[in-house]
Amino acid sequence: MSSSKITAYLEDKVAAVQETDAALAAEWDTIRDLYTRKLWHQLTIVLLEFVRNDIFETGTGLVELYENLLKDLEDRMNPFSLVRLIYAVIAQISDPLAAVALMGPIKEKIKYDTTATISLNTIVAQLNMQQGKLKEAKELLDECNEQLDSLPGVTPVHSDYYKASSYLCKIQGRHADYYRESLRFLGTVDVSTLTVQESVERAYDMGLSALVGKGIYNMGELLSHSILDSLRGTEKEWLVELLTAFNSGDVRKFAALQPRWSAQSPDLAECTELLNEKVKLLSLMEIVFTKQAKNRSVTFDEVATAADVPPEQVEILIMKGLSLGLVKGTIDEIDQQASFHWVQPRVLDLNQLTDMHARLGTWLDTVNAAVSMVENTAPELLVGN
Repeated sequence: MSSSKITAYLEDKVAAVQETDAALAAEWDTIRDLYTRKLWHQLTIVLLEFVRNDIFETGTGLVELYENLLKDLEDRMNPFSLVRLIYAVIAQISDPLAAVALMGPIKEKIKYDTTATISLNTIVAQLNMQQGKLKEAKELLDECNEQLDSLPGVTPVHSDYYKASSYLCKIQGRHADYYRESLRFLGTVDVSTLTVQESVERAYDMGLSALVGKGIYNMGELLSHSILDSLRGTEKEWLVELLTAFNSGDVRKFAALQPRWSAQSPDLAECTELLNEKVKLLSLMEIVFTKQAKNRSVTFDEVATAADVPPEQVEILIMKGLSLGLVKGTIDEIDQQASFHWVQPRVLDLNQLTDMHARLGTWLDTVNAAVSMVENTAPELLVGN
C-alpha cells in the first residue's frame, strides 16, 4: 500500500472519532504524525501500547490496522516488536489456518533474530494446538526450548515459551507438568498485564493441577502468589481455602470442604481417593516439620489423630511417605513410633513461617544460654589449668 493511502487511512480514523472521542482521536493523530515523519522507532513504541486499547477488545479492528498500516512497517521495525504486534492481531482471527498463513512471510523476515523467532514459533505452536496438531506443536516447542539456552538470562520470550508449553500440558492432561510450567510462566511475566479472565483461568487451573498432579506435595509457592487474589470474591474462592487446608495437611478442614469442591468440580470429585491420600501424607509432613530438630520422634497415635487414619494404617502411611521421599527416618514397630531426620523442603505459608520464627527464637535462646555458660566457666577452667 502506498504511503499516501496509509496517510489517508489514518486521517480518516482521526476524523471518524474527533467529535466523539478526543483522546482516541489524539492517539490516531500521533500515529499519523509519526508515520508521516518516518519516525519508525517511536511509532513502534506507540503502536505496542495502542493495540491494547479497549476499542480492540471486540471486532477485527486490529486486522484492519494490520492490513492498512502494520504490513507496511514489517521491514522497518524491531523483529521482536513486530511479533508482539502480530500476536495481538491474530487474536482477532478466528481461523487458525488464516492466522498461520499471515505469519508465514513474517517468519522469513525475522529468521535471523533468535528472540523474535522463538516468540513467533510459540504462537504457531499454540495455533497448531487449536487444530489438534499436538505433535507439530511439541516439535516447535522443543526447538524453542533449545534456542532459549542461547539467550542471556531471563527474557520476555521465556514467558511466551512457558505459556505455550503449559497450554500443551493442559491439553494433554499432564497436571503436574502444567503446574510446574505455569509457575515458570508466572515467574517470567508481569501478572498485572494479564486480563482478569486470564488470571482467573490460570489460577483455577493451577490450583486443580496442584491438587491432582502426581508428585505435587507443595502448594506454598502458588499460595504465596498474587494470582490467587483473582479468585477471591468469585464463586471459585473455595479453591483458595482448599489449597490452604491441603498445604498444611489439615485433614478435617479438607473433609469439611468436600461437599463444596466435589459439587463444583467434577475433576476433583473423580480424584477423591487420590486427594484423601495426598492430604494424609501432607499431614504427616506437617507433623514432622513442627517437631523440634533434636526430637523428631512421632508416635503412631499422633499420626493417627492428625491424619485421621485407623491405627492399623499408620505404618502403611509412614512407609508411603518414606517411599515417596517426602520424609526420611526409621520405624520402630515395637514402641509404635517413627524417628525422622528430614522432611521435604516446602514453600511455607504465613502460619508455618510464624511457627518457624518461634522455633528459631527458642534455638537462639538455647545458643545464648550456652554462650553465657562458657563465658562464666571459662575463667575457672583457665585458672584450674
